[in-house]
Amino acid sequence: WLRAIADYDEALSLWGPGGGGQGGIGPNPFVLTYRGNAQAALGEYEGALADFRRSETLFAEVAKKDAVAGYRRIDALANE
Repeated sequence: WLRAIADYDEALSLWGPGGGGQGGIGPNPFVLTYRGNAQAALGEYEGALADFRRSETLFAEVAKKDAVAGYRRIDALANE
């Protein structure tokens, strides 16, 4: 599990802001979830919970953006 956490840390650093790197798209919520699972397996519950909460926030942001994009498509079709 320690090696997995190190790999997830590296992956998150490559994604950019919020993940430790420069530029980029920010942390990947799937990687945060996987790292949280690895931390929980090691009994590192505070770190796991932090990753799960951040992941949940990011997934909600993506869902909101997808919904807004969908509404814009519908609006564009309705106003043709």
